[in-house]
Parts: sequence; C-alpha cells; structure tokens
Amino acid sequence: MIIIIMLTLILVLLVICAIVLLLMSNALWFPSIMGAMILLLIIEIIYSKYTNKYLAKERDVQLSYSLSKSMDKDNAVKEIEFIRVDNKWVCKKDENIKFILDGYLFKKAFILSCIVRKTRYATISNQKPMVKLLKKRLKIKGPQDLIVRFIDGEKTKEYWAVKNYVSKHTFLSRAVVYAKGRELLGGNNQKNRLKEIRKLDEIAFLNW
Repeated sequence: MIIIIMLTLILVLLVICAIVLLLMSNALWFPSIMGAMILLLIIEIIYSKYTNKYLAKERDVQLSYSLSKSMDKDNAVKEIEFIRVDNKWVCKKDENIKFILDGYLFKKAFILSCIVRKTRYATISNQKPMVKLLKKRLKIKGPQDLIVRFIDGEKTKEYWAVKNYVSKHTFLSRAVVYAKGRELLGGNNQKNRLKEIRKLDEIAFLNW
C-alpha cells in the first residue's frame, strides 16, 4: 500500500514537471502533453483500483448506513457527526456504523461520498440517468441542508453535503464515485449504460 501511494505521488510530480516543460519550450509541447496524458491515465488506474479495494472492504457498512438514523433532526440544518475512536470513524447517532478504512488516505472523502450518494438516490432512481450520480452538484428532493462533521479529538472538520436542496461533492468524494464507475466510462456501450434510467441505490452502485 505504501508503494502504491509513493508511486502515485511520484507520478503526480512527473505530470507537474511535464507541464513546466511545456510552458518553458514550445518544441517540447507534443511529448510533454502525451507524457502528461499517459501519466494521468496511470494515476487514474492506480487510484481506481486502490479505492475499489476499500469500497469492497467497507461494503457491509455502506449498505447498512442509513441517513435517517444518523442525522440530527432537531435543527433546521440537519447534521451528521462522525467521531474518530481507535482509528475508526464512528457515527455519533448510530454507533453500529463504523468505517475502518485502515491504510486509506482519504477517509473523510470516502465517508462523505457515501453520504452524498445516499442523498441522491431518491432523486435519481427510476427518474434520471445514472450519470447524475457523478455530478459535482445535483438538485435533490431533500434534505434541504445537511452538514457532515468529523471530530478527531480537538480537531473538527465540516462539509456541506447538501445546501439549499443541492447535493454537493468535494473533489475527492466525487473521485470515489468515479473510481467505482471507471469501467462504465470506458467504451461507448458502457457510457450508454450511464444514460439509462433504472433503479439506483447503494447495492446497485457497489455492483457497478
């Protein structure tokens, strides 16, 4: 796992170097762009395999996770809190929900991605194309406002998962969805599947 992370970081640096070379010399524009594209493709493949491994490992908790059971409904702005306990992220309202994610770099993004997906299923399922699940922002039926809060000792990090009925991914939480749907983004047949309107829930997503 450490090797994969190091390799990914090295590839990112190489992409940056390729871009710098492109800016410095017009003569190098073609190999620089081609090299950057190849490196980005390699990074995407590595990240997708890396993330899909954890999507499989955390399958049970993702399937059992319920927005309604984990949400603090007393306030106008709904809140979901996760507390770090013994290197696990435990849901404050439903302590049976524990994301372990040992070795995964982007734990908060992984959990946030699960929450954002679940805010969208009621809007997308049997009504809109599956590709809507990958959008950065999507108008949904509810909740109106939702904050996800991660508490790690004295440190607290907050994210707006929904604001004014708009479900919002961060760059990294959206990348989790792209990692799972990468095969569907391959050829034309796969891309056409994303345009289909069908039943969509967490089981369907994890079985992509």
